[in-house]
Amino acid sequence: MTAGCEQRGTAVGEVAGAGCGGVWVVWRIRRSATWDHAKDVGMATEATIELSKDDWFFGVRAYDKEGYRARWCLRWPRGE
Repeated sequence: MTAGCEQRGTAVGEVAGAGCGGVWVVWRIRRSATWDHAKDVGMATEATIELSKDDWFFGVRAYDKEGYRARWCLRWPRGE
């Protein structure tokens, strides 16, 4: 997964892989200890969350076709 920022949207790319049933994008404000928000993006290869990467942490959580969920994975914005 990569994250980039165009204006105020944070793009999350390369999220779904082989054998994956789908992916949740999760995010939280920097000072929060828990993932407070999530969006199921299914098998999308790219998703855009309309928030600034400067104020939020973003991660992904994959699930398989039976619905079993993996642990979330925190990602850092890619360098431009």
